[in-house]
Amino acid sequence: MTNESLSSADWDDFELIRGSSKTIFARYVNGRPTRTDIVFAVDYKFLWKTWRWFFRFQGDYVDNWHWSKQPLGNLEIEMNKIADDAVTHHFQFLNTHVPN
Repeated sequence: MTNESLSSADWDDFELIRGSSKTIFARYVNGRPTRTDIVFAVDYKFLWKTWRWFFRFQGDYVDNWHWSKQPLGNLEIEMNKIADDAVTHHFQFLNTHVPN
């Protein structure tokens, strides 16, 4: 996969209490890759302000995944646009699929 953004009902739009964690399981369409570079965008909301943090990891798969944290580098502008587009798409989807 190259320049893909993914979403899942399992890990989209949830809240974490301080000190808690959540495991995210990725599903691959064309088989599991042997190497990947992944960026997570996390929006923190408090009162009327939102902060976005990015977490980038590179992983190699042999018998299991071996992850190393990486700096975001000069990807911040591109990652903000991808995250903003994903949030917009998410809310558009929610507004068109309102339960009765």
